[in-house]
Amino acid sequence: MGSGQELFESSPCGILLATPLGRVVDANPAFLAITGRAWREVAGTRVNRALGISSSGSLLPSTPMRAGGAVQVERSCRHHSGRTLELELTVIPLPDAHCSTIEVLAIHVVDITARREAERRIVSTDDE
Repeated sequence: MGSGQELFESSPCGILLATPLGRVVDANPAFLAITGRAWREVAGTRVNRALGISSSGSLLPSTPMRAGGAVQVERSCRHHSGRTLELELTVIPLPDAHCSTIEVLAIHVVDITARREAERRIVSTDDE
């Protein structure tokens, strides 16, 4: 069986790891490909900046998160090239070894831009 690191590195979905305060500590190759960013651009930055979310938009809920209490949101983000991305983000708080505090936030990132564009085409066709 492979290691968790192999899964992290080879996942076709983007994965971003952040501190509970929202600072990026790791990102897998799929995340970097989805956002068009290099590791040096996201390392240590705020999650919103790494994702290309405007400073007015918030990714993390205003209420405290508990271990096992995943939150799923969809956000419009900016690819490094400037084009708009529609992303589905699942924020999963992971506890420390004693399960007493949140040690890291795992953020699962799926690019749903093509799906959203197809949905808009279907709606516009239905309206005609």
